[in-house]
Amino acid sequence: MLGMNTWTLRIVSLVLVTALPSAAVAEGCKRVMSVSTPCVGTLLPLKVSASALKCLKTCKKEAEARAAHAKKISDAKLDASYKLLALEKGHSSKLGSLLDKALTKTPPTKPPFWESGVFIGGVGILLGVGISVLYERATSP
Repeated sequence: MLGMNTWTLRIVSLVLVTALPSAAVAEGCKRVMSVSTPCVGTLLPLKVSASALKCLKTCKKEAEARAAHAKKISDAKLDASYKLLALEKGHSSKLGSLLDKALTKTPPTKPPFWESGVFIGGVGILLGVGISVLYERATSP
């Protein structure tokens, strides 16, 4: 069986193993804080926690300012995107209506009389005859 020294050694080592880590964690703390739920949060010395809190407050203000600025920028970009989308939709619908108009068959219309070949030929003949007559009269003695 085990001797008394072995049991004593086991009990002493068990007490040391359980007591030393808690003493190391609590070292440097000025005030004991109760923890409502186990394994939540970190127990820090007052100086370290005060500097961390000061850093948190200043960093929080800067982070909130940066977040507000980023939100303004993203809202502006989103608004511009919605406006661009509305413009593109209007442009697309106008192009679609123009395409529909171009693709619909319109009945052929009769061109005006002055665009017909017969009228242009007649005018050409009349001008030719007129110029010839005027040339003949101008050159005859």
